[in-house]
Amino acid sequence: MIRLKMNPLTESATLLRRAGVVLGSVGLTALFSLLVLLRALFGRLNRPIVDQYCREWSASLLRLVRASLTVRGQVPDFGDGRRYIIMCTHASHYDIPVTFVSLPGSIRMLAKKELFSIPLLGQAMRAAEFPSVDRSNRQRAVRDLEKARGLCLWPCVAFIGCCRPGPGKSTLANRWTSGWVSLWRRPARPRPTWMR
Repeated sequence: MIRLKMNPLTESATLLRRAGVVLGSVGLTALFSLLVLLRALFGRLNRPIVDQYCREWSASLLRLVRASLTVRGQVPDFGDGRRYIIMCTHASHYDIPVTFVSLPGSIRMLAKKELFSIPLLGQAMRAAEFPSVDRSNRQRAVRDLEKARGLCLWPCVAFIGCCRPGPGKSTLANRWTSGWVSLWRRPARPRPTWMR
């Protein structure tokens, strides 16, 4: 079991505290994005450095909100040479930092293409080998997933919950999930791990 030692806030956050969290989150993301881009510019960016930055950024964000984290269940050994897909519900804004902090190995997140248009963050994600997917165009999404499949020699995170259907829309999450899984058809044993 992994525990992240932090003291959660027991009272509701004030407006000032919420503003501090937003500004702090943007500032930390910009800082780590700049670090990635500077290393890439000078040819000194490699997978272990990106992994370290992802974990430091994630731990900093969780400390900023004073999150309490407990991981229960068996965490897979990602060093066994197999590919893994980590499915998250995207039930909170902190699924990404929790995943990076709590799971071992070199992890890359499959991100929606819109994230790559955010200044600094998009360029840093591209330099750090995060694959993108265009969810608005089915054929393009399939091509993006095929490309990601070729890139993903490491564990890949898919945040399926980001595909919540709106009123009167079909469940894109179901089609997207089944399409994603069909690209990774390899015998695998499920390893349930819960993070709260």
